Amino acid sequence: SASASVQGSSWTLAGVAGDVSSLTAVARGFGIAGDAGADAIRNEGSIVLNLASTLQASGGSNAIIGKAAPSTQLAATTEAAGLAGGSGADAIENLQDIDITSVASIDAKNTSATFAGDPGFSAFLSAGADATGIDGGDDADWIRNAGRIATRAEAISAVSGGVKST
Repeated sequence: SASASVQGSSWTLAGVAGDVSSLTAVARGFGIAGDAGADAIRNEGSIVLNLASTLQASGGSNAIIGKAAPSTQLAATTEAAGLAGGSGADAIENLQDIDITSVASIDAKNTSATFAGDPGFSAFLSAGADATGIDGGDDADWIRNAGRIATRAEAISAVSGGVKST
C-alpha cells in the first residue's frame, strides 16, 4: 500500500493567496516475480494480493482583497500481478488460484473565498489501477494455467470544493 495526505490553508489581506499541492503515490506488488532473463516460475499455492494507493488533499485560500486560488495536482497508481515473468523468454506454470485486487483512490477538497476580488480553484487528478493474474512480460513466453484467476481493478477520483466572492 501507498498513501499520502496534505492539508493546508493560506490567507492574504491584499494580494494573492494560493495553496499549491502536488502528491504522487505509487504501489506495485507481485505474488511471484522473475527478473531480466529467462525465468522458470512454478506456483503450487494460492496467491491473494490486495494492493492500494490512496491520496487525500484538503485546503483552501482566502483573500480579503485580491485573488484566492488553490491548486491541487494528485496522481495515484497501483499495479498488481499474481505471477510476473519480467523481460526474457520465461516459462510460467500456475497450478492454484490467483486473486488480485488493485485500487487507486484520490480525494481532493479545496475552497477559495474572497471579499473583493477573484476566487479561483483548480485540480488535476489522475488515478490508475492495473490488476493482472499472469504477466509473461517481454519476449516469447510459455504460460500454463490450471487454476482460477480473478482480478479486480478500481480507480476512483473525487474532487469537491467551491469558490465564493462577496
